[in-house]
Amino acid sequence: MKYGFIIKNLVLALLLVLALVFGSNALLKSCTKHNVSVEVPDLRGMSVQQACTVAQNAGMAVTVKDSVFTSDIEKGAVFAQYPRAGARVKPNRDLDITINAFSNLKVTMPSLIGSPLRQAKAELKSRSLVLGRLNYVPDIATNVVLRQRLNGKDVFAGDIVEAGSVIDLDLGLNYEEGGNTSVPDVRSLSYRKAADVLKDYSLNVVAKFPKTVKSYADTLAAVVVQQSPEPAAQTVRMGTTVTVTLKLPKSAGR
Repeated sequence: MKYGFIIKNLVLALLLVLALVFGSNALLKSCTKHNVSVEVPDLRGMSVQQACTVAQNAGMAVTVKDSVFTSDIEKGAVFAQYPRAGARVKPNRDLDITINAFSNLKVTMPSLIGSPLRQAKAELKSRSLVLGRLNYVPDIATNVVLRQRLNGKDVFAGDIVEAGSVIDLDLGLNYEEGGNTSVPDVRSLSYRKAADVLKDYSLNVVAKFPKTVKSYADTLAAVVVQQSPEPAAQTVRMGTTVTVTLKLPKSAGR
């Protein structure tokens, strides 16, 4: 009888421990919503207000953690996020976002005079400046910078300008050496990429956007569907303007 009583109590104690373990585990899973997750929405390019609304609708919250400067998106728009879009997270998770600065940074204008076009283009990009129109004038050295201008006025090395400013260049053109260039095929490229490629070929660009382009994000998403002059075997004079017609892809929701 004595041993039976002991065994009975041991069994009861074991059952109690098991009940506590399984009960605690079930409670923990319930509190942490085990195996319950939601997909992180893509907030990039949205304003902070839009991002908060989208995140709230997905059962999440947004916290602005940092800011950067870039000319690729609108001021104040979401530049990056963590966790990344498409990741699976627990409900009510905070999303950390980095936004584009509302005010432009100030940068020092470099000296481009005497530099080849490709070097000048790289230098402008490294200073967060944008290469604008290429104006060719007769000179002994082709594609060498003779003058740098901002809003039609000379801008000099050491001047403080806003990041994102468009810098036009006067470049030399030796007509005795020909001064011609080919026209690359920029169809299917975004406007920024198309403009970048055309400048590498010493060409200017004019863009025609459809009426469906209503925001800066749309401008970045649009792709070239037509260009004039068309890519061909014959060459054109350096500084020729290529007109590109753009359209929003179906994935952009237009």
